[in-house]
Amino acid sequence: MNYQQHLALAMVAFGEGELDAALQGLQAALDEAGRLDPEGPRVAEVCGYLAQVRLKAGDQAGAASAQARADAIWARFPGL
Repeated sequence: MNYQQHLALAMVAFGEGELDAALQGLQAALDEAGRLDPEGPRVAEVCGYLAQVRLKAGDQAGAASAQARADAIWARFPGL
């Protein structure tokens, strides 16, 4: 599966309240996106979703870390 497929499955799991499955899917998406470009927009996209899921799961520190990574990446791509 590519990162978009993992991401889509993770978001379905999140919508169904299956936070563990969502986190696993997002980690798989992050791994795949990172293989393409470790600091590119795909990684930022997944990190943004990861921050939301971690926050919902009660992991505030993990959410903040994921969002900070996303923000740092997006800052390098102002046109996106």
